[in-house]
Amino acid sequence: MQKEPEAPFYIDPSDDSGETRWKPPTWRTLVHVLWLRRWLILGVAALCAIPTGIVLTLVDLPRSFQSATVMRFPAVVGAQTNMMRDVAITRQASIIAIFNSYSLLERTVDALSLRMRLATPDIFRKHAIEKLEYQEKLGEGLYEVRMSRGRHASLRYTPSTGGDTYSLFDGVLPESNAITIPGLRLVLTEGFVRGAEGLDIRLRFQSKDKVIETLKESLRVRPLGEDNFEISLQDRDPWLVSDILNHLREEFLNVYYGTTQVQDMSVLAQMEADLESAKKKLERSQDELDIFYRKNPVLLTQNEGAPDNTVLLVDLRNKKSMVEERRIRLQRIMTARPTDMGGQEGRIWAEQITQALSEAGDPRGGILGATLRGLREKDEQLRPDLGPEHPRLKEMREEQEKLLRDIEQAYHTQLEKMQQEAASLENQLAGVRSGSQRQQASVKVQLELERLSVSNRNNQAIYDNILTAYNRAKLSTGSEFFKVTVVDPARPARYEPPSLLGRLVVAAAGSAIWFLLIPGGVALWQVAFLKIWTREDVRRYLGIKVVGTVSFKPLDSLPPASTKESGEMGPVDPLLLYYGRGHRLEDIETFRLIREELENIFVKYSANGKLCLMVTSTQPHDGKSICASNLAVAFARKGRKTLLIDGDLRLGRLHKIFGLNPTSGFEELLARTDLKENEFLQEATALLKKTVQSNLILMPRRKAALNAGELIASPRYAAFVRMARSQSDVVIIDTPPVLITPEPLPLAKQADGILFVLRSGVTSVAESRDALATLREHNPRIVSLVNQAKTSPFHSNRYLKYAYYYNAQMQAENDRVVSENSPR
Repeated sequence: MQKEPEAPFYIDPSDDSGETRWKPPTWRTLVHVLWLRRWLILGVAALCAIPTGIVLTLVDLPRSFQSATVMRFPAVVGAQTNMMRDVAITRQASIIAIFNSYSLLERTVDALSLRMRLATPDIFRKHAIEKLEYQEKLGEGLYEVRMSRGRHASLRYTPSTGGDTYSLFDGVLPESNAITIPGLRLVLTEGFVRGAEGLDIRLRFQSKDKVIETLKESLRVRPLGEDNFEISLQDRDPWLVSDILNHLREEFLNVYYGTTQVQDMSVLAQMEADLESAKKKLERSQDELDIFYRKNPVLLTQNEGAPDNTVLLVDLRNKKSMVEERRIRLQRIMTARPTDMGGQEGRIWAEQITQALSEAGDPRGGILGATLRGLREKDEQLRPDLGPEHPRLKEMREEQEKLLRDIEQAYHTQLEKMQQEAASLENQLAGVRSGSQRQQASVKVQLELERLSVSNRNNQAIYDNILTAYNRAKLSTGSEFFKVTVVDPARPARYEPPSLLGRLVVAAAGSAIWFLLIPGGVALWQVAFLKIWTREDVRRYLGIKVVGTVSFKPLDSLPPASTKESGEMGPVDPLLLYYGRGHRLEDIETFRLIREELENIFVKYSANGKLCLMVTSTQPHDGKSICASNLAVAFARKGRKTLLIDGDLRLGRLHKIFGLNPTSGFEELLARTDLKENEFLQEATALLKKTVQSNLILMPRRKAALNAGELIASPRYAAFVRMARSQSDVVIIDTPPVLITPEPLPLAKQADGILFVLRSGVTSVAESRDALATLREHNPRIVSLVNQAKTSPFHSNRYLKYAYYYNAQMQAENDRVVSENSPR
């Protein structure tokens, strides 16, 4: 009766719910795989990168010509009309909307005949076509012009819907180089007729809506700072792209000025109506005040020194003193004008003089001051980048000088006006004083006079405010200062092929992409199709103990057996079969370690300290036969009587590994039904073969048995295994893959434990889980061995750390023996 499995046979790699989870490989495993496959990765990447680099070095990049124009939209502040213009025009969204408007694009398409476009690569419209005229009813499709000797030309047409090709013109070109057909007149350049630009061109005639949509997609508008906007366009024709952009700009300006003119006229009309209404109210209040003075002459003859002097004298005196103060302040500021207007003193003076003009009643003072400040700020921003002699800076300095002249002219005009106003007030005061008498008006009359005076002052203030706004709007409307400035017109684009350095950079970048994609593909493949690579992967995905890692190649990939070849490292031990080449000392020590761990794990589950071990795998060519053979040698060398049974009655090759040629095999004996059990066991004992290793006996097979499943599951085979366990210390059964044949399942019940061989980089996690689930139903005591476990700087065999020491010692010992045995 089998005992319950104990640790470390099975470690459940699942969550708390008991369901097995899919776990991605760790980064150490991915780096390990990339390191092991480095030569394959480098080879494939080089095969892809070298042609890519050569192609990118020789082939020109796609040609795309771009042209741009820069326009300045000034941000006008102050007047109502200009505020409305800012909202409607100078915002980026509004500018883009105007450029993308159907009517503007339609006029551009019609003006430049863009429905008929040149479709031949590397030939531009300027070189091939001198003049192009077509009618809207012209058929859409492809028009091909072909030249030949003797100025002979042909024009063929293929509709856009497909179908037959029609010949529209075939003959000698006239002196005008014009091809004329109904709906189309095409004038070719002299260079194209002579063949300087090729012998044929293709023209594509498209619908207007499609051309407009294409033009809209290739148009870009972006702001450059607060006022400037860049409008750019891409096209395959370097000359046509600038023509399209300049025409779009002119059409935009027409729309812009038309819109602003309508806005200006409507706003000015409304302001004129408001001004006229305020003027009428002011005149009406002044008439009422004059009539009141005529009805009450005592108001004009009152003594100005009396406590109840008339309000008129006080009002006139206050107005005169205020005018005199503003005139004196304006003259004082003008006298203090600095010589250098470009510094800080000039800026302070400009702000003071414009503020004084505004306080004196000149509506232009605020506008001139704001404009001058804006120009100075732009000058300070652009000067570090453009330099003092840049045309834009010179233009701005000229505008500043013009504004200073306008300020000086406004000063003289306002000074003269204020002098006239002061003289008029003085005359009014003299007239009132000349007829003054000590008479007093009644309280009722004085109250009525005060009411009329307050109403008159309010109407005067309203009229002055409206007049100031009107003068400011009239000053800005239609002036040159507020027009859009074309800073940089569009010019024909010039194509420059990439330099050698640029080609090399592009080629290097394209090649580097492959060196990133190939390792990434390998890593993704490892993630999508999980394989067993290292001991850590076995513990992580399968949850079983790993007793060792070896590096045997499949038998089919190795030459015939030979144990006399020297290994890569260390001396040769001919008793350890390493099939086809020499082995290293660390391989010997690895099997010794595996032997000790198997005895420590499985002997406790057998009787009398004897061991029966079954060796299997998931798929063929995993190296289970060569591992079973070397493991049997390791047990025999310890002095344990070992029997190695070839349980693969179909393709078993243990006799080839040990260099035997049996005349009969175990499968033939199992097939005989005429023998009793004791006779069968006697015959089976006669089939056992000795090997070159003492204490190691082999039960071989000779030919393939088609009914191997039935033979293995028979009672005779079970009786032979019982006899072998009683007569041997260690029984090792080499079986076929568990996922392909049913033979391992009945043998698993008779064994004390199962050694599950996994091939690094080949055995998949999914297949291993299926195989382990099947084996656990028959024998839960399972450990694993990883074959072909190649080492890398990220996963190394623990025994390799000490191998250099033993190899050096053994080499020294061999040299000593050779020197002692050499003839003297």
